[in-house]
Amino acid sequence: MSTKRKINLPEIFIVLVNIAMWTVMYYRQCVIDNTLDYHAHNLFAKLIVEGKLTLTYPLYHYATGWLALLFRTDTLHSSVIVLVILQIFSMYALAWLLEELTGKWDSRACLILSAFILNIVQPVFTYSIKPGYSSGNGLVSPTSLACKPFAILAILVFLKAYSQNDWNIKRQLSMLFLLIMTCLAKPMFAMAFVPAMGLLLFVDRISEIIKGREKFSEAVLKYIIRIWPLFVTGCLLIVQYYLTTVIETPRELTEDIRLSADADTHIRFGFMYAWKMVVSNVYVSIVFAYLFPIVLFIIWFLLRNKKQHSFEVKTMSAFNPFAKMCACYGVVSFCYIAFLYQDNGAEKDMNFRNCWIITFTMVYCLATAFLWKWCKNDKLNQKIREAGVISFIKNNIGFCIVVCTVLIHVLFGLALIAKNIVV
Repeated sequence: MSTKRKINLPEIFIVLVNIAMWTVMYYRQCVIDNTLDYHAHNLFAKLIVEGKLTLTYPLYHYATGWLALLFRTDTLHSSVIVLVILQIFSMYALAWLLEELTGKWDSRACLILSAFILNIVQPVFTYSIKPGYSSGNGLVSPTSLACKPFAILAILVFLKAYSQNDWNIKRQLSMLFLLIMTCLAKPMFAMAFVPAMGLLLFVDRISEIIKGREKFSEAVLKYIIRIWPLFVTGCLLIVQYYLTTVIETPRELTEDIRLSADADTHIRFGFMYAWKMVVSNVYVSIVFAYLFPIVLFIIWFLLRNKKQHSFEVKTMSAFNPFAKMCACYGVVSFCYIAFLYQDNGAEKDMNFRNCWIITFTMVYCLATAFLWKWCKNDKLNQKIREAGVISFIKNNIGFCIVVCTVLIHVLFGLALIAKNIVV
């Protein structure tokens, strides 16, 4: 006998809050202010569906242009709908990734709320430390947002295959499809993900050979079976790179938009060159971006040595595989943003930051899953009820510091959204 699924009112409320918040913000940015990045890409969408423009990453533009034709409106208004849908999609993708890392949650509403928080948190920023150059929740690039949910799902599928050592054809085809979608949205994520995961799988096979668990021929065969979706994606990236980004330059493009869409763009080498153009201190900005994970793991390690909690990482079966994925992706994406920048003669752009920003999303997912399992394992909710809030704070200063850092990131995220709505 089938049982009907109950309506989860808190989850619906969170989704409605999301829809209202993002609708107001994107309406202000796209329709009222029509800021440069949105204006450029929405104009690209209009020209693409009219057959006047060709891009190698047209996913956002086709969605916006076709929706405008469907509802007989302009791309400014249709872009608001597309962007809101992408934000909701991203939130649920984050929820699925969190659940894979932690196992089933007791409260569905808490899972969705955690995903909502992950989708809005921002680095601690000042006038000299720009948040968008480290944050996975940037609010100025529609193409990056179009890439984000597919990138998270590609990470999720790879994690399932990697942690369970199950590389069935259905899972690999799903991974290939998602990676192709990220390339069509914005290829920067795949540019880092493909070599990073290829390197991770290669190191694993070498390790198995050294330990004597696999013969060389067996390791090579397993590597080929695992690597082929990444290889196909890499070939697509090469094709994208060599295709002309803008086939035809219509008259409708203004000079500032021509610069952002210019096909005559060269990749230059310079250590921290582009990053230093936007932040006064690169390393401080990284620490401010990753304040929550840094504080979390330092305090957990200190408390663990003092035996003030019993939580162990080994209780999370997907933690170590995902930590390896984060490390490999973080190193490769950091090399992109640290050593390369784009130069079209008129301006220099650190567009390679779009490789790096997904590192923020991955690390924050890892830290959030870790924090949730810590709370559940040590029964901190029960301790709060038994001892009272004041007594709990006195006896768990380290944990409370971690929670405060989360709240700081959330406040900066809400402040940035409010700024985009009001200013």
